[in-house]
Amino acid sequence: MSNQIKRKTLQLNKVMLLPTNVIMFFLIIIPTILVIWFSLVNYQPNLGLNFWQSKFIFLENYIKILQDKAFLYAFLRTIIISVICIIVEFVIGLLIASILSGEILGKKIIFPILIIPLMIPPIVVGNNFWLIFSANGPVNQIISNILNREFTVSWFSHPQFSIIPIILSEIWHWYPLIFLILFSGLANISISEIRAAQILGANEWQIFWRIKFPKLKGIIAIALVIRMMEALKVFDIIHLLTRGGPGTNTETISYYLFKYGFQYGRVSYISAGAWIILFISLISFSLALRSILGKER
Repeated sequence: MSNQIKRKTLQLNKVMLLPTNVIMFFLIIIPTILVIWFSLVNYQPNLGLNFWQSKFIFLENYIKILQDKAFLYAFLRTIIISVICIIVEFVIGLLIASILSGEILGKKIIFPILIIPLMIPPIVVGNNFWLIFSANGPVNQIISNILNREFTVSWFSHPQFSIIPIILSEIWHWYPLIFLILFSGLANISISEIRAAQILGANEWQIFWRIKFPKLKGIIAIALVIRMMEALKVFDIIHLLTRGGPGTNTETISYYLFKYGFQYGRVSYISAGAWIILFISLISFSLALRSILGKER
């Protein structure tokens, strides 16, 4: 009798999971297979051929895109922007998390205010920073008052300064994410260890460096990897502020793939590029997590 009940339970479980499996099949497996196929053929919608009629060229798309200097520069530029943003966000997030992990006045009011940027849609963030850094915006006016002369730099078309609004907008938008992750890590540290260190005469810096920071290594690794994955996909701000310009000075890898895929119709070309970025990201993040978490053990 029990075997029959188990058998019926298993059958029921399979039936209940069927809708989820079907959805996963159509939303993940089929698109993945199509993108792999696109990367191995020469498919361009503007040629008038169906994708199954496209010529099979194997790894030619991968070789071509790796030889494209614009792709390599876009990838390097994305890494630079991401690293700068993450370092600044980490410092800000760790500082704020350390302060708020203690008992301070107005903590319940300050906390929700600090995470407001994370809840704002990227299109609103981009529009706000476009207004702030416009020719007649508050940034130019503040600098003009400081220099005591008119300062009217066109930030979004300047070859050197155009990257600054992008970096600042990313930092402002995403520092709450790292702050929240680090704050949760600090909140789980045993208060008894901290009090014992205080009784023994340790100052705040010694407590942080010798007790709190070692226990945060795993949390820090996870926070940085999650943020890096998000930073590598930066597109909205680029599209709203500079559209990759002036020239290609602010063109990130996402914008590069968007331009060649949707504007030039080179679907196979960008499919190969997307897989290259995915493989590099998976290997890099896996090695980073293994090295950091391995040392912690």
